[in-house]
Amino acid sequence: MDWGKIAETTIGTFTGGAIALASMWIKELIDRRKAAQVWFEQYYIAEGVDRLLSHVRLTHMQMAALNTGRHVAAQYGKIELPPGVEKFPKSEAHEAYPLEALVRLETLFNNDVITVVIAAYRGEGDNIQKIPPGLRSETAITSAAHHLRNLYTHLRTIRAELLKVEVKQKSDINNVPNRPGIKQALTDLVKFNDEWLATKAQRDQLIEEGK
Repeated sequence: MDWGKIAETTIGTFTGGAIALASMWIKELIDRRKAAQVWFEQYYIAEGVDRLLSHVRLTHMQMAALNTGRHVAAQYGKIELPPGVEKFPKSEAHEAYPLEALVRLETLFNNDVITVVIAAYRGEGDNIQKIPPGLRSETAITSAAHHLRNLYTHLRTIRAELLKVEVKQKSDINNVPNRPGIKQALTDLVKFNDEWLATKAQRDQLIEEGK
């Protein structure tokens, strides 16, 4: 019996099996990482911040339409406009309050500043829509539009930072709030909101004066 050949065959078989198992393990690991990354981008970007971006952009377009209606009414000295004159962008999908997307990002960041900012402008927009075009306050509309433009810019920054996140497993999202770019983006949003709130009394005064 040639023990050398037996040993050689055994070692070869063992080595081949080990390589095959290692290859399978590596493939499974890569697949899991890819799946985690796809899940993160779908759950928090496509169905999270992108949903908010669409909602804010549509609302900004609606605010622009409200302002146009105000200008037309002022030009003709009217309070109300004939039906069909004021074109109001509509989208049921993007117009609905994005509660689920807000909750996802609020949970991811452990921070509710985005929810607070969106709730503030939404209330103002709803009030403005109820006012006849000729009685709308220019201050209220321009302030809301400015608020929306800035919010949109901040959300795009947050989206860019989320695209930099690499997730190998779902628990990696616990580190997202600690990323310097995310921290800075949220800090900037808080600062913007504080500045906007600080001028609320001044805006309210101008609106009361009919400006």
